Amino acid sequence: MNAAHPPEDTWGANLDARANQLADRVAKAIERAAQQYHSEADFRREAAAILGDAASEAGLEIVPGDEFVVACGRVDALYNRLVLEYKRPGILHK
Repeated sequence: MNAAHPPEDTWGANLDARANQLADRVAKAIERAAQQYHSEADFRREAAAILGDAASEAGLEIVPGDEFVVACGRVDALYNRLVLEYKRPGILHK
């Protein structure tokens, strides 16, 4: 996921196509990580790297926070306004 992103002036015309392309790559990378890592902590670490790389490629600045306290409890990760609650890979299939 380390490919350079296009110049900012080309993002406008290609935004939807780039978002779809990036989303597909992120989804596949997350899926591979879920198959490779079996603990929530290991999966979370890899997922954070994948999301960070994708944000950089898209030219977005994200500010991740782990084990973040919110009004109604704790969340595993907070990326700006995106809240993530991780589970051990495979647990949702049970």
